[in-house]
Amino acid sequence: KHSQYTIPSSACSLAGHGFRHHGRRHGPLGSTLGVSEVSKATDIAVASVHTAFSKMEEAGLVEKVNKKRTLTPRGTQVALSL
Repeated sequence: KHSQYTIPSSACSLAGHGFRHHGRRHGPLGSTLGVSEVSKATDIAVASVHTAFSKMEEAGLVEKVNKKRTLTPRGTQVALSL
């Protein structure tokens, strides 16, 4: 079961600071990001970013690389459609 999420416009700007799909090929959106990096860039509380990442991971949009997150191919597709 997937719930619907509202993504703050400040988080959408992270596409410019971006994610990269690690290993297999590099996507157009940048590198991996950690919870603290996203929190600082968006002024969203660390706990909220962590919760959002967890939900995005459940939805198959991001995956963990050590302690950071990177977009999955599906996540890249969604990010590029925003």
